[in-house]
Amino acid sequence: MEAARAGEAGRGFAVVAGEVKKLAEQSEQSVQHIFAAVSEITTAMGKVKSSVTQSIQLFAEQEKATGKTGESFSGIRHSVERISTSINQLAEDMKQSSELSAQVQQAIENISAITEQSAASSEEITASTAEQQRSFNEASTKVKSLRDISAEMHQELLRLRL
Repeated sequence: MEAARAGEAGRGFAVVAGEVKKLAEQSEQSVQHIFAAVSEITTAMGKVKSSVTQSIQLFAEQEKATGKTGESFSGIRHSVERISTSINQLAEDMKQSSELSAQVQQAIENISAITEQSAASSEEITASTAEQQRSFNEASTKVKSLRDISAEMHQELLRLRL
């Protein structure tokens, strides 16, 4: 109003004042947009912070799970190594058992051969003993015959002497 009373100079002042008012309104709108943007950024930052916190927790859990998985794999590896050692020992034991079986088989074959030889020798001894018994019986018969002949000769000699 003052500008209307002031005349031409007042009109210039009114134009400037109108422009200042427009700029002030635009500034207020810009400030409101800035506040809204800052509010959105603050909200987004809160969400990012929450996401980062959750991510950190998830990473910690994954790290723990990875550690447990590593421990499990380590345990599995140790178990596999023990099983492998046991299998190798079993294979060695089986090899030794096979070698011992072969030795036992050879010993049985040797004993069987010796038994057969003993049986054959026993048969030969039995046959030889029977032959010796027969020869002894023949010799005994001949000795008896010689004794009888000798006794007869002795009787003849005694008779001839008389």
